[in-house]
Amino acid sequence: MPRRSDQGKSGGGKGTKDGGDDGSASHGSGSKHGSHQRCAVSKVGSTVPRSSSRQKAPDVKQLRGGARGQPKQLFGQEHNDTSHALGRRTARHTPLASLIADAAASGRFFYSFEFSAARDPRPEDLYARVERMAQDLRPLWVDVTWGFGDIGAKSIAAARHIQKHTGLPVLMHLICTDMTVADLDAALDAALLAGVRAILVMRGYTQAGFDTWQACEDGLPHADALVTHIRQRHGSHFSLGVVAFPETHPESRCNGPTSVATDADRAEDVRRLRGKVDAGADFVICQFTFDPATWTRFLRQCRQAGIHVPILPGVQPLTEYASARLLSKAWAVQLPKPIGARLRDFAYADDADGARECGRDFVAALCDAQLRRRVESGEGCGLHFFVYDGEHDVRCLLDTLAQRYGWVQGDKAPAPPPLKKLQQDASIEDER
Repeated sequence: MPRRSDQGKSGGGKGTKDGGDDGSASHGSGSKHGSHQRCAVSKVGSTVPRSSSRQKAPDVKQLRGGARGQPKQLFGQEHNDTSHALGRRTARHTPLASLIADAAASGRFFYSFEFSAARDPRPEDLYARVERMAQDLRPLWVDVTWGFGDIGAKSIAAARHIQKHTGLPVLMHLICTDMTVADLDAALDAALLAGVRAILVMRGYTQAGFDTWQACEDGLPHADALVTHIRQRHGSHFSLGVVAFPETHPESRCNGPTSVATDADRAEDVRRLRGKVDAGADFVICQFTFDPATWTRFLRQCRQAGIHVPILPGVQPLTEYASARLLSKAWAVQLPKPIGARLRDFAYADDADGARECGRDFVAALCDAQLRRRVESGEGCGLHFFVYDGEHDVRCLLDTLAQRYGWVQGDKAPAPPPLKKLQQDASIEDER
């Protein structure tokens, strides 16, 4: 969920390292969508037919060129009339912020999925994956990431297509990286015309060749500034989310990005998150953590700091030792030594299936622990899955949560497992 980006000393949010999309937390698992048939939660043969006709999304790159600092005239003289008509047409739709708040208050299990607009060379592949998972699993909403260059236009096109063909709300990412205020306004206007009504606001990734994020001339320096700008320009038309880092953003750590965060680092990160919420954010989506105690401490600090909007944990599948190490290093998230050692043993034994099963069991137990702690503290039972191209892994995680732990979408929290089962799974608490 994050790319080394959006909070640091200068703001908050997710960003990217690979120069493609802002990503949200993870590198894809590389699994192919066809393998999802092995999971009981899947519905075989449920692919949604794809439409052969699509409107071309406005190219954000082509929208540049207006006077510096001046809003762009995106679509000629009809722009204002069109946007007003769109506002009237979508006014009856329930805002995503309300959907999330209602789901959290219901005490029922819900989840959302995040996809990248940049990873699939053919957008049809992304659309097919989203439509399969939307039809079979019905997430509360779908995220689409943002990136530099023409990736932004792909994000807008993907948001339009997904909403039209699945009926699900789309939360579109938007970043400050290499974007002037005029560029941001152009992107927001294009999203408005595409029917997007929810934005995940981030500072964005650190540019290639730099150790720290570089502000754009005539741009915005932090995520909270972008939240403020959107609220001033568009009022409540968009539901706005922001991101947070339970282990703190790497750039926020006073002893360096690879160090363990200090209490002062954590307090500063929470303070910055409070600033984004005070600017007008409706909800928070978090970077993944592999330690439920870290999540609980972070959530408690947020509530004590006066942050009262819904806060959802991010979930990153683990499939192999190499990708687990890469994730841990890239996002400065601690990989517990016991699970790291088990995944390494499977790698040495060249047992890919064993590693995938091991990672799935670990993450499922982690999700169960996070959800139960949320229930105990009166929080909602929601999870945000970083899917990308890992459809099979997310399907199997949801299947394990349902079959082993009783977490079924739309149902109330299941009863705690027997004491013996709790003791068997207790090792997750000691894997720091």
